[in-house]
Amino acid sequence: MILIDDTKMEAIANIFKKKEYELGLVLSGGGVRGIAHAGILKFFDESDIKPNIISGVSAGGIIGALYADGYKPEEIKEIFKQIGFRNFTTIQRPKTGLFSLKKFESFLKGILRAKYFEDLKIPLRIVATDFDRGKVKVFKSGKLLEPLIASSSVPVLFSPKKIDGTNYVDGGVLKNIPASVLRDDCEKLISVNVSPRSPKQNISSILEIGIRTYFYMHTGNNIYDKEISDLLIEPSALEGIDMLKTDKIDEIFEIGYNEAKEVISNLSKNK
Repeated sequence: MILIDDTKMEAIANIFKKKEYELGLVLSGGGVRGIAHAGILKFFDESDIKPNIISGVSAGGIIGALYADGYKPEEIKEIFKQIGFRNFTTIQRPKTGLFSLKKFESFLKGILRAKYFEDLKIPLRIVATDFDRGKVKVFKSGKLLEPLIASSSVPVLFSPKKIDGTNYVDGGVLKNIPASVLRDDCEKLISVNVSPRSPKQNISSILEIGIRTYFYMHTGNNIYDKEISDLLIEPSALEGIDMLKTDKIDEIFEIGYNEAKEVISNLSKNK
């Protein structure tokens, strides 16, 4: 007789166990290019593709939160048109970051109807980086606003966000495509990466150096999360689009919409 210990039995049981969510949606960080997420969500709405849970980082977290809060993709696009880097950041004495996100935090507080994760219409997981311990932190309950700011606080550019005594920075530092956060709980997983390949803007300021540094930090940590996704949407047309300028919001939105339409159409043809 072959005896199987409890650990192995649990692993075998998990293989056949139905997962809690049918479809999970993963939204990467990427600054203003994140508005492509809203374009993708518009196509999903039209195609009756409904995520049962969302995970997000930085801009992806904010768009995921707004969508889970009941905002329509077109409404999210209009909200992003109001968000200008200079309008919602404040230059500060560069002790922990060049800019403060307090004005942006105040703006976000005013438009979020849900104050807690539990108030959202769709379950949401927000990923930030625990800067004190150097590890991934997943927020999924309690207050909503502070984790969204923490997940968007790009190191050097913005000051870390302190929550319960711990300093948090942009989740993209360690996990810009948070697929592993949902993988074990979802039957199918769609991941969207709005930071494809290399940025093309010239380096002419400390701000652009910060952006380039951020981009290369998270490039390597995307590989595993891409591999474990059932479907990856990665709009190559976003290459070279500035992560902070808001003059191409409509174009970025359409890029996301068209990319989702093409990927899903090709998927249907290959069935």
